[in-house]
Amino acid sequence: MKQTKGKIVKSVRQEKKTPTVNALDHSEIDKSLCDLVLHSLYDNAHKSAMSLENEIFEPNHVKLPIQESQRIWNVLLGSGWVVPCVGFGNAGKIGLSKAGYQLMVQFGGYKQFLASAGA
Repeated sequence: MKQTKGKIVKSVRQEKKTPTVNALDHSEIDKSLCDLVLHSLYDNAHKSAMSLENEIFEPNHVKLPIQESQRIWNVLLGSGWVVPCVGFGNAGKIGLSKAGYQLMVQFGGYKQFLASAGA
């Protein structure tokens, strides 16, 4: 509060309330991104591997800070549904594992898998 000429004036600052990566729950981000990645890899099964940043995130307009991108990379690899590709020129590329392929065939996506597991 400021005092001006004997009157007390409250300073009010209005902020836009737009959701940001920091404001969203990590588990919701993880669910959405896992679903996006699994669908992208399954829909492009003719490719043995896809670049997470250039071929999956960029076309779907997903922009993440570097720390969040690294965290998602670790979550995806930890799930067992994707595998990293090794070799010259394959840095940052992933492919569907057998378990990931089976999940997509059986449930149609990660969100459907979660819905059936919760039911």
